[in-house]
Amino acid sequence: MTLRLEPSADEALKSEAARTGQTQQSIVRVAVDQYLGRAPRLDVIPGSIAQLIERGILEAPSEPFRRDRDLIALPAGVTTLDLLQRDER
Repeated sequence: MTLRLEPSADEALKSEAARTGQTQQSIVRVAVDQYLGRAPRLDVIPGSIAQLIERGILEAPSEPFRRDRDLIALPAGVTTLDLLQRDER
């Protein structure tokens, strides 16, 4: 695929790649995924986390957080620590 950008967009992309240390391709890929609704929008993620995602230090979540509905109740006197193997403690 060849992508031709307006000169100003091309220069902005190059500047952003240099600023963040990412490739131009990865920046465009994230932008397209966000536009198509295939990736989380970084503008709704807290600033510091969004910066880490943009710099490639963290990977963006593949789907929004959702609470698990299948919670279990532990018997009386049992803690989550009791569920771990001895070498995991």
